Amino acid sequence: MKALMMPLLLLMGLQFWGWQLELFWLAGCLSAIFIVVVYQQGRYTFEITSFYHIANLCVLILAAAFAYFWLDEKVSKALFPTLQLLPLALMPMLMMQYLHQSRRVPSHAWMFFKRDKEAKHRWMDISPLFLVACLFSAGASRHSGYEYFLGASLLLLLLLFWLQRAVNFKTKLTLVLFFMAVVLLALVTQWTLNDLQNRLEARINQWILNQGHTGQGSTAIGEIGRLKLSDHIVSRVQTNRKITTPLLLQQGTYQRYHHGEWYSGAWADVQVPFSDGQWQLQDEHEPAEQYLRFLQVFAQDKATLALPYNSLSIKNLAAETLQVKQGASVQAQGLRPFSAFDVYYSLALPDALVISRSDVSVTKDEAVTIALIAQKLNLYQIKQEQGSAKALEVLKQYFNREFTYSTWLQAVPNRPNKQTALTSFLLQTKSGHCEYFATATVLLLREIGIASRYAVGYAMSEQQAEGAADADKGLFLVRERDAHAWALADIDGKWVVADFTPPNWLEIENQHRSSWQTWADMWSNLEFIFKQWRYGEDDKNTSMWLWLLAVLFAFLAFRLLRRVRTKSVSLEQKQTHLQDAAWQALEHDLLAAGYPRQHGQTLHSWFENIHEYDLFYLLDLYYLKRFSAQGLSEAEQKHLDQGIAELRDRLKEHLEQTK
Repeated sequence: MKALMMPLLLLMGLQFWGWQLELFWLAGCLSAIFIVVVYQQGRYTFEITSFYHIANLCVLILAAAFAYFWLDEKVSKALFPTLQLLPLALMPMLMMQYLHQSRRVPSHAWMFFKRDKEAKHRWMDISPLFLVACLFSAGASRHSGYEYFLGASLLLLLLLFWLQRAVNFKTKLTLVLFFMAVVLLALVTQWTLNDLQNRLEARINQWILNQGHTGQGSTAIGEIGRLKLSDHIVSRVQTNRKITTPLLLQQGTYQRYHHGEWYSGAWADVQVPFSDGQWQLQDEHEPAEQYLRFLQVFAQDKATLALPYNSLSIKNLAAETLQVKQGASVQAQGLRPFSAFDVYYSLALPDALVISRSDVSVTKDEAVTIALIAQKLNLYQIKQEQGSAKALEVLKQYFNREFTYSTWLQAVPNRPNKQTALTSFLLQTKSGHCEYFATATVLLLREIGIASRYAVGYAMSEQQAEGAADADKGLFLVRERDAHAWALADIDGKWVVADFTPPNWLEIENQHRSSWQTWADMWSNLEFIFKQWRYGEDDKNTSMWLWLLAVLFAFLAFRLLRRVRTKSVSLEQKQTHLQDAAWQALEHDLLAAGYPRQHGQTLHSWFENIHEYDLFYLLDLYYLKRFSAQGLSEAEQKHLDQGIAELRDRLKEHLEQTK
């Protein structure tokens, strides 16, 4: 009875694994092979080195799976799909365990560095480990229904009944109840895994959305300032025209300002259509001659793109979906770790079609200060008499004349508690980084009735190929310290860039670069070259690499399997145990004491039904003596002989008392 419990549990674990991952054919094949092995259990002996070779085969299967997924263009992360194949990798060792007489495997077979040093072999049952591997690997649930799991498990139960036709009705009833309990446990586990997976994905997605300063609904003043402390390379960009001034790459815009934080408008997400091999960011547009080629490494499969102002379309971007989200940020999902894509854009200014109340409102916290500055510069009258463009020019001259750039807003001594950082910037320090210039510009423009928005992104200016023969098409590096903020103003129905941060801000930021930048760039370039080769669209033939992998795996697996030394043992040999007369006498005494042994039943299975005596310690010593290359030590042989003698004496006393 107990001999059937664990195999049934393992088979149902296999079905649960196949059901969760929709690997029905693989789970079915492994189950059929395992049933044959269970029917032949205990009929072979193996040398210790054979277990080592099978352990190597298990590792080889995992390595081959990792290499396969690594070569698969559709898989961005090879580790997780590899872990899902753990039951497949453990199956050869599980088969060895059930075919071996002891139904155990040496525990140090997995410890490559201890194989030759291990003098005493310890044996273990890997069935619980295999069951845990099935449940663990089934974590990524994509099941389509319960029919397969229930039907396959019931079929396996009936097949086991047919193989063990001699069991009585009580045993069959117990197996049915055990089957129902395991099914219930599997369903509860599946529901739990689904719930945990959904919660984990929600947490991860929230964490991803909170990284960086864009692609989310808000950004606080200071986030870009902290980002500027890093020299990390965000992107590499090639251009088809000469760049003489920093080119702004926009990631998003914000409309409402409150307590030092900008918020996006309540816009619905818009799906970007894909047609003619391009993502069409704008419905109707003239063919663009200007474009940028982005050579970008993505840490996640979801990212907010930094695009040139007034982008029209994106070509060669391998993504599942593209959406325009809050703040006009363009978010791609289903990205590969590396992508080389072209962004076509127009030098013309985009139309300011949708203007909301948030585009012209000034927060109460800054209203007094903003009105004071606007009155000081006479912006109201200039805008009314000379137009919005002239007011914009006056504001630019004001910031360039009276303000300076600094990486952090300077501390203001004796600042009133209710005075905001922006007010201190405008009235006292007159020094800060781009976020303060952009915020002040937006609010001042709104004060005089010009709709405006706060924009964030990067300023592209660092050219890697300085002095190259074809300098117009050099490679530009975009770093995190190039993060920037600026204003967008509605001038005569067009969105005009109003970047009033002092022009020397890039030079100041470069002066504060880390002393480790050279080494960090070397590492970044190595990662870039590797991912460009791995995921780039070059001439490498993936199918060729897969065929080479298959041939190499078959060759190595064949070499390992041919080294496995097996010796078939007949049922008569297993029952007589001619090698040890004392053990044979012990078996005879157990039979005489009323503990019957079924035909073909292994010692381990037989001893599981004998609860009055502790037989497994003696059984482990006996197996070590028979199957271990080193045999037993003198002390272990003494323990075995004494244990057999004491147990035979207890059995004789039991027989006498019975008579």
